[in-house]
Amino acid sequence: MFFSIGSDFIMNLIFMNVIMIGCFLWLNHNYYKIMDRLEAINVTSKSLDEKQKRILKHFFPFYRKLSPNLQRIFEQKLLYFYYTKTYDAKNGLAVHDRMRLFVSAYAAQVSLGFKEFGFSHIYGVVMHPRKFYSENRKNIVCWDLDKEGYLHLSWTDFFEQLKKHVVLPVGLEVMAHAMKKDENEIVKEEIFRNRNVYYKINSYLKSTSGSLVLFQDEDFKTRDNFFEACIKNYFSYPVELKNKFPELFRKIDQLLYSEIRLV
Repeated sequence: MFFSIGSDFIMNLIFMNVIMIGCFLWLNHNYYKIMDRLEAINVTSKSLDEKQKRILKHFFPFYRKLSPNLQRIFEQKLLYFYYTKTYDAKNGLAVHDRMRLFVSAYAAQVSLGFKEFGFSHIYGVVMHPRKFYSENRKNIVCWDLDKEGYLHLSWTDFFEQLKKHVVLPVGLEVMAHAMKKDENEIVKEEIFRNRNVYYKINSYLKSTSGSLVLFQDEDFKTRDNFFEACIKNYFSYPVELKNKFPELFRKIDQLLYSEIRLV
């Protein structure tokens, strides 16, 4: 009798320990996802004020053209990046609200079509007064994404290009690069479900529109590079991309947005 009770107790104890260990391993594996979801829930209670919305409409024609529904989605994505990333500055530069607003707006723009995408692999943004030396790229640059998950930006280049509505501004370029660095394979794989699209584009590697080269040799070295180039061309040269590669354009269009069409 004692042996039977003892055996049942031990089996129950082992069973409970297995459950507890399993729960611990699951929580450990999904810790960042859980924290991201909690952060997202917290951010949904926040909103942009009218001044911030006016600034966005002035500097971001893309935001201004969105439907009211997509503007709300844009704002939530912006706020998520705004509140979940750290912001720091170098060499006496002070971080202000507009800096955070503009950087977050570019993050929202390139990720608007992805419901669960929040740049979780990026921990913070570091602003530099001007171009800086990157240990990662061994060169003087205006932007970089280091191995620790921090975006580095030259504020002078970033803001000047934003004001002048440069075709491929620093903010858009760095966010397109940051997207390809994410480990979310769903984002990367979606555009390649139709393999014929990729091979067709590869065959038109040297295609141009006037003097405009849409894709360069390095864009085809890896699928990540190609994905980054697709995002850049989609936002910077939508008309040319649609005319040259209509099938690819439609695929990117479907991938990034469900309600908006750039052209």
